[in-house]
Amino acid sequence: MTETLYKSSDVLPNQPEHLLANNEESVNPALVQRAQQIGTALGKTVSNLRKAREKLHELSDKTADSAVTRLNDLAVTVKAKAHELSEEVAIRASELSNAVVQKAGELGAKTRAGVFRARRRANQISRGYPIHTLVAVGMVGILVGIGIRTWRANRAY
Repeated sequence: MTETLYKSSDVLPNQPEHLLANNEESVNPALVQRAQQIGTALGKTVSNLRKAREKLHELSDKTADSAVTRLNDLAVTVKAKAHELSEEVAIRASELSNAVVQKAGELGAKTRAGVFRARRRANQISRGYPIHTLVAVGMVGILVGIGIRTWRANRAY
C-alpha cells in the first residue's frame, strides 16, 4: 500500500483532516486545533518580527543619515570657528609683534642716549680731574683684587 507524498504547496494550512485521511492513526481533534492555533501564532510572530526588522533597518538608515548630517554640520561649524579663531590669533600676534618692535626701538634709543651721556660725562671728569681719576681707578682695582682673593679663599674649603 503506497501513500501519497505531499509537497508543502499541496497542503492547505486549514485542512489537517486531508493529511490525516491517509494516516491510519486516529488523532485527537482538540490537539489538531491547538496545533493550528500555535502554528498561526508562530506565523504571525515571524511575520511581525520580519516587519520589525525591516522597520529597524529603515530607522537605522534614517538615524545614521541624520547622525552623519549632524556630524558634518558640526564639523563645518568647528572648522569655521577654528578658522575664525586662527585669524583672531594672527591679528593679535601681529599687534603684539608690532608693539614689541616699537618698544624695543624706544628702549634701544634710550640706551644709546644713556651710553652717550655716560661716556661724555666720563670724558669730562677724566679731563677735569686726572689725578682723582687715577686714584679712583687704582682703588677700584685694589677692591676687585681683594674680592677675587676672598672669593677664591672661600671656594678652596
